[in-house]
Amino acid sequence: MFTSILLAKVFGLFFVVMALFMALRKKFFNEVLKEIKHDEGWVFLFGTFTLVIGLLMIFGHNVWVDAWRIVITVIGWLTLIKGLFMLFFPKETMHLAKYFMKNNWLWALDIVIALILGIYLLIQVM
Repeated sequence: MFTSILLAKVFGLFFVVMALFMALRKKFFNEVLKEIKHDEGWVFLFGTFTLVIGLLMIFGHNVWVDAWRIVITVIGWLTLIKGLFMLFFPKETMHLAKYFMKNNWLWALDIVIALILGIYLLIQVM
């Protein structure tokens, strides 16, 4: 249970901070995405980091009981899948980054989902 609470706090706060960062610093975030979409080296670096985080989450928290604990497990699996996708499909990752930059509705949706998810996790452990 301690691991669940720790991960809920860490990822809950992470999602809230990232949602606010994306909402307030869109220009900077787009500059970062521009770098990623032009360089497979960055995709590899971020993919490797994402893969490691996903593996740590899965091996440290593969819990399929209680709704909020399942959310943490699903985040771990999605993080692992994202890391693998970035490593094995860097060109498609760069294409998705370009698509993401062009569509403001995706930007807004991502912010809303991250904010809701972050608040949900934080409420569960407060």
